[in-house]
Amino acid sequence: MPIIGHASKMAFGWAVGRSADTVLALQAWERAKETFQHMDIPYPGMIMHHARDPVYAGYEWTSQLLLKDDLRISYALRGAKDDPEPATSTHSGSSLSTDASRPRNTRCSWKPRSSPSGH
Repeated sequence: MPIIGHASKMAFGWAVGRSADTVLALQAWERAKETFQHMDIPYPGMIMHHARDPVYAGYEWTSQLLLKDDLRISYALRGAKDDPEPATSTHSGSSLSTDASRPRNTRCSWKPRSSPSGH
């Protein structure tokens, strides 16, 4: 199970096991974090994109990425088979994609627009 950079196509982390499950995905993510730290690439704020698979939809995976590691998560709209994202469709939905060349610490921010009358 690889974690591949979207633009670079570099495998930042990987794990091999008998089945693709959350434990295996978290092992791959831990290896990717080690690579990011070794290459001095901050990962908070990165976008992790993958198929809508139970491996990546459970509490253990989402809490690690969202709450502990401060990443953003993006899911394929129709699943890996119909997803135009090459990293996901090439690996039958079991791979993850993140882009180490993206600007870090980007956040979705929303501010209410002031009304024309100023109210």
